[in-house]
Amino acid sequence: MPHCILFRPGSEKISEIIYDCVKKKGSHPHGWDYLGSNCRLMGIKPWHYAEKWTNDPVDPCGLVSQVVDAPRFGGLAMSSREDVNARVREKIREVYSQEDEFKLQRRKLGGHSDERAWQAYCLFVEALCKEARNFKDIYFPKE
Repeated sequence: MPHCILFRPGSEKISEIIYDCVKKKGSHPHGWDYLGSNCRLMGIKPWHYAEKWTNDPVDPCGLVSQVVDAPRFGGLAMSSREDVNARVREKIREVYSQEDEFKLQRRKLGGHSDERAWQAYCLFVEALCKEARNFKDIYFPKE
């Protein structure tokens, strides 16, 4: 899981390092919560801190410019093939609910499908999976 570095905009000094970080919309209307294995920061406003994501170990005394960016897929920092797979599932769910998918598959198997809807679904999922495979081959090749 990627680590998040928070720093003041325009500064090179690292303010916070959140290891194995998950960023969630915070309870404060304009803030974010950063949940990590080493700390929990709640209600962080984006105009107070900038963020940088990495998969590499971070020197707390180092500079922000020395931190290597984590690869991004679908707008999120990725640290493994499993992260990419999870993001693919999330992107499919943004367009098709699980019930919609089951309905399309059930109607296709029963011979009662709307071919345009089925083709649109198949093209969307296959394009997304192809993009994910290419991304994983570049950043997380199989050993």
